Parts: sequence; structure tokens; C-alpha cells
Amino acid sequence: MSAILDIRDLSVAWMTPSGPLHAVEDFSLSIAPGEIVGLVGESGSGKSTAMLAAIRALPAPGVITSGSVTFEDREVLSMDEAELRRLRWRGVSLVPQSALSALNPVLTIGAQIADTLYAHGQTDSIAARSEELMRLVEVDPIHLRSHPHQLSGGMRQRIAVALALALDPPMVIMDEPTTALDVVVERQILRRILALRAARGFSILFITHDLSLLMAFADRVAVLYAGRLVEVADSATIRAGGQHPYTQGLIRSIPRLHGDMSDVRGIPGAPPSLRSLPTGCRFHPRCSRATPDCAHAVPLLRPIGTAHDAACHLLEST
Repeated sequence: MSAILDIRDLSVAWMTPSGPLHAVEDFSLSIAPGEIVGLVGESGSGKSTAMLAAIRALPAPGVITSGSVTFEDREVLSMDEAELRRLRWRGVSLVPQSALSALNPVLTIGAQIADTLYAHGQTDSIAARSEELMRLVEVDPIHLRSHPHQLSGGMRQRIAVALALALDPPMVIMDEPTTALDVVVERQILRRILALRAARGFSILFITHDLSLLMAFADRVAVLYAGRLVEVADSATIRAGGQHPYTQGLIRSIPRLHGDMSDVRGIPGAPPSLRSLPTGCRFHPRCSRATPDCAHAVPLLRPIGTAHDAACHLLEST
């Protein structure tokens, strides 16, 4: 199956007076139509930066330094503003991390949905479409008259999902859409997202730092560390333990509700600063299995099994 979104060797830097800070390097990821792919990593690993760059929504001083991005076989990085406007929301939409920050505080929910539809040429039956979108995400249409601050966090996040689906895009990027919500509301929203995806068939790129959440519903998982992908595999492979030491460290750090907790432990140390990235493998200062080669040679993401890629010197002989 051909990819709906295909990212190849994407590199992104933040330009500062003291020089570029390399936030993402050689990022390659493909997403098939209807597929759910999770992108996971610690805070600051470059997850949101990579995805904003892929849809040309990266704010200054971020700069794409190299790579290729195609959406439905069209090159995104060479699109002009008119083409980008058609891509965003019609082709790829975004559910942001904080709906309260993303929604306009002085406009009602109905006005914001109407603005979205009108801006993209959907001028007929706006009221009916707005009510339909509210029902899709299980929010009473009466709240079309509400302002964002009058709604709960869960309702605001559902409305952010409704806005993302307003133009029926074939792909939706969800950037930690449930992070600020309690577990019960998080699961309710996630179930609704999955039901909508099953009914409508759109692809999802789900960005999070919660690996346990991803393993419950994603088809594939991509693991990012300090701007570099270290492992990409199907959820079952990751659930079974993965192969990269960083992936294995993330899995060991997941708390359990039942059973032995003695082997639950965090990864020692902290992710590196962009101003002082390690040489070689970026994870080697925190890796208990690191060898001298790990400090000097950058491991490349390469196949280590069927539909399973990893970047680790320890796996190069497998």
C-alpha cells in the first residue's frame, strides 16, 4: 500500500545568534491510508517539531535544512502558499495539545466552526454541518453558543477534534491531544477518536510521551530520542519489548497496576540539550549496554526484521 504521507531524511534546526540547534535529523517515516502511527519520546525529543515541519507549519526561527515530504504523492516542501492552504485542513488537519490555547477565547464555538468551514469554501448549510460535527464528538450542539472558557477540558478537546474533522481530511495529526485530561476523560476521547477513524477511514499520526497509551491502539510505533528515530515497529513488537535499549528503557519505566513492581525503573540521567548533543549515538551516555563505538559512530536506522527498523550498533550483527 502506497503511503499517504512519506517523510524522508527530514532535518530541522532552530536558528539562534550563536548558531543552529539541530532539533531533528534524518527523520524518515511513512504512514499508509487508514493507518494509526504513534510517535513517542520524552519531552523535547523533537516530536512536534518534526510534524510541524512536515506540514510546513514550523514557526520561526525553525528551518527545514534538508529532506523530502510527500502527501498523496505531492511534494510538500516545494508547495506555494495557495497549495499549502489546500493541504492544511483539507488534506491534513491538526488536533493541538491544548485546546484552550488553540481556540479563540472571544468567539463562540459555533463561530469558530463556521469560520473554518467558510475559509475553505464550505458556505452552504454551515449551521447544519456545525451541529453534525458536535454530535460526531458527542457534545450537545447547544454548546455552539458557548465560549471556550465555559466548557470543561474534555469538551474543549472534543471540539478540537470536531474542527479537525470539519473538512473530512484523509489524515489527522494529533499532538498529545489528551495530555492535560484525567484518565477517565482521556479514555473516553480516545475511544471516540478510534470510532470516528473506523467509520471514516482517515489516517492518524498520534504524538505522545505515553508509550503505554500508544501500545493500546496504534498499528505502528516510532520511537524518537534527541531528534533521531531509534526504532520503528508494529505495536505487538514494541509491546513484546522492542529491540533498542531506549525503547526497552521506556517499557521498563511503565508502572503496572498488578504484579511484580520490582523491575519497574526509570532511565538514568536526562535527555541531552540541543546545545551539547553527544557524539555518536545520542543515547549512549544513558545506555548501560554502550560500547566504545557508540560514542563515536552514529548508528543508522536500518531493517532488523520484517517491518522493523532500529538504529543501534548492538543490533548491526543481527
